[in-house]
Amino acid sequence: SHEKFLVAALIVGVLIVAWSERRAGRDEDSRTTVAARLAASEGPPPDVVISELLASNRGGLRDEDGETPGWIELQNRGSAPVELEGWTLSDEVRRWDKWVLPSVVLDPQEFLVVFASGKDRRVVDQPLHTNFRLNDNGEFLGLFSPDGETHVSNAFFPRYPRQRANVAFGRGAGDSLTYL
Repeated sequence: SHEKFLVAALIVGVLIVAWSERRAGRDEDSRTTVAARLAASEGPPPDVVISELLASNRGGLRDEDGETPGWIELQNRGSAPVELEGWTLSDEVRRWDKWVLPSVVLDPQEFLVVFASGKDRRVVDQPLHTNFRLNDNGEFLGLFSPDGETHVSNAFFPRYPRQRANVAFGRGAGDSLTYL
């Protein structure tokens, strides 16, 4: 028989795992799936991360339609350019390939804003829009490398906290997660 486990918390890229004998023998649920994939994401910290998100955009950053949807900011923290084609963003634990990034190169230390508008726009050299919206009350949000079956770039699991209007949440000093 194979072991199943649950993730207790993911804090700034550190995975804390709690083993649960109660889960053994049950059908795999979404938390077990996430835990297995997060546990398989070994190696050095990822170069591309979700650096900030703003779920409750009330008149701040506007998209090309003049609307103010939530947004997700990606950052390449590495020293080499990264091709993002095939990387995915998702707000669903069970559907890691929900929104696939187009061919965009993120240079070292560069940022990319992706609107979480539900408009599903992936045109290169145009503003990008996911096919989902961010929940103000907090939810799962993950960024996955093209090999999303085994490598999670980073994720807010089980969820990012309740969001405040016009206050971003992300990586602050020392890479700690905080309201910005």
